[in-house]
Amino acid sequence: MDELITLSAERVPPEYLADPLPTIQVQYGVRIFTKSSPDEKEISEVYIKGEDFEKRIGWMIPVLSMVSLEHDYAENPYFKKHVYEAMKYLIGQDFHEKTYILVYSKRFVEEAGVIADGELSTSFALYGIYPYYNSHSIFDTKHKTLVSKKLLIEKGFNFDFSYGFFKFIVENLLPLENNGYARFMFFYQIYELAMEKIFYMKINELKSNRSHLGIIREKIKDYSSENKLIAILYAEMGSDRNDASLAQVAMSIFSNFKEEAYYTTTQKSSMLYDIRNTLVHNYYRYNIEGNILYLASYIEDEAFHILKYIYSVPSIRKEMEDEYFSNIVD
Repeated sequence: MDELITLSAERVPPEYLADPLPTIQVQYGVRIFTKSSPDEKEISEVYIKGEDFEKRIGWMIPVLSMVSLEHDYAENPYFKKHVYEAMKYLIGQDFHEKTYILVYSKRFVEEAGVIADGELSTSFALYGIYPYYNSHSIFDTKHKTLVSKKLLIEKGFNFDFSYGFFKFIVENLLPLENNGYARFMFFYQIYELAMEKIFYMKINELKSNRSHLGIIREKIKDYSSENKLIAILYAEMGSDRNDASLAQVAMSIFSNFKEEAYYTTTQKSSMLYDIRNTLVHNYYRYNIEGNILYLASYIEDEAFHILKYIYSVPSIRKEMEDEYFSNIVD
């Protein structure tokens, strides 16, 4: 699919070119995203999550649905309102059919504490909807979460200002890398980074608590183990558990090389660590090829959950912004 769509008065249905809610006069913004397998029916209301609130900030709209009346929202006045407002920015421009457009209320976004829409750039990665920078996505999204009618997102690092590794992540890896092994290994680097941050955070906690030197020595032994550090990271996130879907894939890889109890009791932090070691050291021994895209999507999702956690810890967030994101506005 490589069709270019011109958002013109001739192509967009006239129903979308008239303001259906003229009494609502607020400022809107738009941001461009991309998805490798676009669907005009994947129209979603977007809510942002705060500490004690959920606020609707706008709609995620495939460009395909802006030139179609063959979907469930063709008569919805709020959908038509957001298309109408988006057209103020986009009329006359050509867009690839893989384009998705976030149309948002600037006031609602500001009230949710979002300074710039770059802070929402990777909020839809779990659904295979990636920020558009230079390239449209070609990555197979069959293992990603299905796009629902309501998407609940959180603000995070402003990837518009990323550089180095994270600039590579959003501009190249997310949309363009189809090799599952490469994707897995690159996203595991986020684990490596997070473990380093957790290590120093825990050491600083021990120092702040004036822990006995003997205790510090014992803890450093634990924190020096990658397997234990991943478990500590997941414990801090509050998200470690046995994941039946991951366990099923692990079973198809390891089969009877692992005891049956391994698949029902092992937490996903340890299971992912085992899978990572297998990919690095024993890829040739096991049935991995048929599962590699699933594993790549799985660890990608986990990596973005980790980034959300890192963003929620002020001290680590500040370090990350200083090291990997420039021009951040306080």
